[in-house]
Amino acid sequence: METLWDKIAGSKAKFWQLYAVKGGIIYIKASVPAARHELLIKERDLITELNKNFDKPWVKQISIV
Repeated sequence: METLWDKIAGSKAKFWQLYAVKGGIIYIKASVPAARHELLIKERDLITELNKNFDKPWVKQISIV
């Protein structure tokens, strides 16, 4: 999942670190406030892109820790 996250996050991966995955929720650490804000704005698009890589969509939410 970490490789997929890095691919989907692109250049923002250095600011959005995958922390954990549990029960359809992906937990992300945002390193700076601006990255946190951008993650909130792009959450829906990121979930859609992640789910395209699975037979059955299972990612329901991104939570920032």
